[in-house]
Amino acid sequence: MWLRPAGPMILVTLLLQNSNNDRIFTMKIFLLKKIFLILFIGLSAFLFIFSTKLLFADVIYLKNGSHMEGVIEYEDKEDVQLNLGFGSMTFHRSEIDHVVKSDANQTQEIWRRWGAEQKEIEKRKPEEERRWQERQTELERVRHEAEKLEKEKDEFGPKDIQVTTKEGSIFMNVLLNGKIRATLVLDSGAGTVMLTRQVADKLGIDVEKLKKVNTRVADGRTVQAGSTVLESIKVQDAGFTDAGSEKNAGVESKNVEASFLLEEIDVKDNTFDGLLGMSFLKNFKFNADYKNNKVTFVRLKEENISNP
Repeated sequence: MWLRPAGPMILVTLLLQNSNNDRIFTMKIFLLKKIFLILFIGLSAFLFIFSTKLLFADVIYLKNGSHMEGVIEYEDKEDVQLNLGFGSMTFHRSEIDHVVKSDANQTQEIWRRWGAEQKEIEKRKPEEERRWQERQTELERVRHEAEKLEKEKDEFGPKDIQVTTKEGSIFMNVLLNGKIRATLVLDSGAGTVMLTRQVADKLGIDVEKLKKVNTRVADGRTVQAGSTVLESIKVQDAGFTDAGSEKNAGVESKNVEASFLLEEIDVKDNTFDGLLGMSFLKNFKFNADYKNNKVTFVRLKEENISNP
């Protein structure tokens, strides 16, 4: 038998007819309870949705096919101003196809809900601001960490310096105190950077006023030199002359101990101005590649630097 939608009472009558058997009657009663429970739940859900969700706002239908929902705050012959709950928009009558308005109760309820939502937003605002500040602090920490790693990579990463080689010697293009160019021979056997008196004159250093020390030169003689500390020594590619360019930053050390020879020495062909010794080289691991005319420097961290 097919059941037609003739109402709950017909359904009850059909289920209860011919129920002489007690067991069958009990089962039908149980089934009826289930049906009424389902109907009750469904009806309650419908009433809840209908009473709480189906709020009809004012709707402005535009000639371009779109529409906007909200509450009309103001209108005249030319314009209609619609409150969207988070701000207002004004539409010219020429843009509007037609307007569907809600009743007064619906409008009042919409205003009430918007007010409640705004209060809830204000209530959550301090917590949201706190979380935003925490996120900003974390982003700033991550940014600083990334910058630190990038700086360390740049500072402590390997750097290749192009050099000139001749008869087994490596000639380095050096900038002293950020202003004077000199050519120094790389010499890991020299305890300090050793420079000629001519270089001292170019730097404006009076060697006679320096602390006197004894030092050994290449021919085995022991001679006197004036000891001082240079502000900086920077090693750059061979032939490079532009001290201000960052394209060839090279490798640099600050406050480097250096010795200036008090007497003139015979430098073969005047091809170099001194020795690049360990007072500079101690700050780096370095490897000479004679085949490719380059020296690779890797800066050591301060705790790994040992005095020569």
